[in-house]
Amino acid sequence: MSLRLDRAVAFNAKRLAAGELRAEDIAYLVEFFQAHRSLPRDGMAGMDETLPELARYIRSLAPVVADEFHPMASGYWPLPILVTPLRPDGVKPEVSCEFGAGRDFDAHGKPTRGHGGCDLMYRRLARGAQKKPDYLRDWYCPQDPEVPILACFPGEVVIAGQGKARNEQDVIEIVVDHGVVAGFGRLAIESLHCKRLLVKRGAMVDGGQPIAIVGNTATDTTHDHTEVWTANSNGRPLRAEKVNPSPLFAQMKYVTYTPGGEAFDPAHLVL
Repeated sequence: MSLRLDRAVAFNAKRLAAGELRAEDIAYLVEFFQAHRSLPRDGMAGMDETLPELARYIRSLAPVVADEFHPMASGYWPLPILVTPLRPDGVKPEVSCEFGAGRDFDAHGKPTRGHGGCDLMYRRLARGAQKKPDYLRDWYCPQDPEVPILACFPGEVVIAGQGKARNEQDVIEIVVDHGVVAGFGRLAIESLHCKRLLVKRGAMVDGGQPIAIVGNTATDTTHDHTEVWTANSNGRPLRAEKVNPSPLFAQMKYVTYTPGGEAFDPAHLVL
């Protein structure tokens, strides 16, 4: 059995036991399974003959299943504590723009929408002069040296690549489906404006694992925009179902990173 299948079995086994395994959860397993079990190949994960067979196969491989949820104690902040010569004790990432803050102001100065996530940056030692926009007098986030974005919990990368931001500019984004997080339900967490990605769609990642590099695609300001999506009535996390990430951040651990050059070096990341 391939490593990819092995990790996917572990990730999906509890949902399978609860009768919650759906076609979209295992779509990337089906072609592998069909090829090795000589089942009819229609290219679709929802084939009636395939799913029951695959369900029985997964049960035979994983008869004992761990808890279905990730405890909050296992969660990590999306950005690391940054250790630099000027900040040898490290500077923690903070929320520089809250969830729900006004966006896209009209001619009368009223916001037309609320901020769909939280912006994460680092607080300056001293207020900077002549920084635009004004809030950058208090906040910064470097792009050189590169700063990693981390997976908050174990999960599967379900979106990774280039999309379109609200301003119709190209943006690099990544979304990890984390399954069920204790006290919050099923969650997916998105990071926007990345400089580049470190993992591909379909990858299984661990909590605290670097998945992208902070950037400024589709924006003038280098920062990490983090969104938390919750499940709808069908149990699937969707972009339209957003919640405030701050309660999650308040309970997460930090990773420490000491840049050793311009490019990200995983050897300088400490869990």
